[in-house]
Amino acid sequence: METQSRTQFDENIDVVDQEKPDGIVRMRMRRNKKKSIKQQFLEGFEKFNRISKEVKERERTPVEKIVWLLIFLICFSYCGCLIWKSYWKWMKSPSIVLLTENSESILKIPFPAVTVCPERKIRTSVFSFEEYNFNISEYSYENLTEKEQQMYEDMLMICDWSHTEIKGRKFSKANETVSNIRKVSPKLSNVIQLCKWNGKLRSCSNMFTTIFTETGLCYTFNTIGPVDMFRIDKLNSDYEYMPNLTRTRIKNWTPQNSYLLNAPMDHTYPERGSGAGAKAGLKLILSEDIKGMDPDCKGMISGFKILLHHPTELPRLTQQYIRIPIYEEVTIAFKPKKIVTSNGLRMFPPERRQCYYTGEHNLKYFKLYTQTNCEFECLSNFTYARCDCVHYSMPHGPDMNICSIGSLNCTESAEFELSMLNINRHLDHGSGNVTAEEAIRIADDCKCLPTCTSITYETEISQLELDYQNKYAYRWKGFKMSKSKLSSVVIFFKHALFNISKRAELYSTSDILASCGGLLGLFMGFSVINIVETLYFCILRAHRQRKNRAKDQEDSHEEVVQDSMKKY
Repeated sequence: METQSRTQFDENIDVVDQEKPDGIVRMRMRRNKKKSIKQQFLEGFEKFNRISKEVKERERTPVEKIVWLLIFLICFSYCGCLIWKSYWKWMKSPSIVLLTENSESILKIPFPAVTVCPERKIRTSVFSFEEYNFNISEYSYENLTEKEQQMYEDMLMICDWSHTEIKGRKFSKANETVSNIRKVSPKLSNVIQLCKWNGKLRSCSNMFTTIFTETGLCYTFNTIGPVDMFRIDKLNSDYEYMPNLTRTRIKNWTPQNSYLLNAPMDHTYPERGSGAGAKAGLKLILSEDIKGMDPDCKGMISGFKILLHHPTELPRLTQQYIRIPIYEEVTIAFKPKKIVTSNGLRMFPPERRQCYYTGEHNLKYFKLYTQTNCEFECLSNFTYARCDCVHYSMPHGPDMNICSIGSLNCTESAEFELSMLNINRHLDHGSGNVTAEEAIRIADDCKCLPTCTSITYETEISQLELDYQNKYAYRWKGFKMSKSKLSSVVIFFKHALFNISKRAELYSTSDILASCGGLLGLFMGFSVINIVETLYFCILRAHRQRKNRAKDQEDSHEEVVQDSMKKY
């Protein structure tokens, strides 16, 4: 009976509802839909933040609500600080250099360029300070002709006279200065007596070529020629830094990809060693005339300087060198150090990854970018800005003056100022063709970073004293060594394989997401699903409900219009 009465009651309700106007029914439906949207949004918000749900519960006391709020704020603040530290570290230093597990053969990289400079630079048969009968303290030109004065000042450019103040002309003619230095310098055959390369005797004149450096005329092996190193059209045409020989042109090698796969051993340039050890290296016998070289140029210093550098770099022997004493054999075993860079760092600017990819930073005077070449070009531009001239060994344009002995103090000060600009952003107003502010801007434009693929050579040196007591009995091909001071140098790869370091991302995209997501999940219970739910309940679902309501309103309006038309 109860079931029957309930059924009748439901039927009566249906009858009553059917008797009501359609507008009232639709209004109730819309109210139910509005209520459901509100309930669904609250449900989504409760799922998104459990802490908020706990705080909103009515049975919680005010103290509990405050405690939960404080916990929420502390977790939120601490999580934000950790995320900011991770992001700042990613932005400040995005790269890290790691030692890879792969090793590479020394046959895939060039043998380093070797530059040799004698300390005794002036042949007494051409120029002698003693013959000028000069009193340095009084420094008078009364007994010298103009040509002799210029010759004397040019010799001071390659000698060590830093202990006294020398006055003279500020500028010189580039071709005359270089020509005078070339005249007085010892010949290659008198400096390097024997050359042994890859276990075979070679002609030193075919292996070495002359090159001008800050210390005067030197001799270099395995350095690429000027056509491949310089932008000839941008350089001065008064003199050459080195002879343009065909054998010094690049063959079967590129700085980026190293040697070609099918490149033969004997027809490549720069040269590459045939293996590790002294037998596969370079051996040199260096000599210095006992009576034929002027002793006043360098004072008590004797012997030689040697620099190992990359074949694409212009040597600077005032910065780094290895001292080769007389009557000693010096063994130089070196280990290559190669750094490559991951392609994932291309998205970062060079200042953040701390290197340049090929083509990112071009130089004005050099075709091939290296950090050393960039610093040398930067020094040349800065010296010209401060002194209105450059040193004869610096790469420069055709309209730049060459500094003489009168500008020597200025050039030395400019080099010191450039090195100190990173610490002290201040320059004194002095002579030159630009203001101090413009000189600072020129220095800031340098931005000399390493290349993203670079090779350096770390050396280990050992020395052994020669038996010079029996030097009078030593002869080589008829050359009597008793007239010369001898030194022996052996340069070679220490190992047949070398390790590669890789500059990679400290934080990749997945790493930074994992770090931030882990912190949010640990402290806030936050996940990607929460984001999707929030978007869904706050935006997508609300938008869909709004569209449905608008459609219902349109349908109800059409039905009302149709009903009214039927009545009429």
